Amino acid sequence: MRRILAALTLVALIAACSDSTSPKKSPVGAWSLATLDGTAPPLVVDSFSDTTFYFDGSTLTLGDNGKFSEVYSLRLSAQSGDSAFAQSDTGTWAIQGTTITFNVIGDTPEQSGSYTGEFRDSTIVETGTNVWVYRRK
Repeated sequence: MRRILAALTLVALIAACSDSTSPKKSPVGAWSLATLDGTAPPLVVDSFSDTTFYFDGSTLTLGDNGKFSEVYSLRLSAQSGDSAFAQSDTGTWAIQGTTITFNVIGDTPEQSGSYTGEFRDSTIVETGTNVWVYRRK
């Protein structure tokens, strides 16, 4: 009987000490941009005369080595046809609780910086000037 009570006490203590707000899964893997400021891509970035510049989306990949890459898909649409291209950021990431921090490593100090987001098991939400919502691929 004492062993059963001791085991039940241990289980109760572990349950009481666990952080129910911490994610149950790891953020490692590939993520796709679901929305930017509430709108799903593609988004018109700029338009002039017969040319439109689109942001077609983004893929965020988090490695288990603490490194990340983010590839942005862009497209220029003109009367002469479409031209697709990509830009990317790379750097390191770390998580504490549900806060995930990204440190971009650019070629110059102006291209470097950090930003944060909230990681929940099925989404990463980056806030700042814009709200980027990512879902697992």
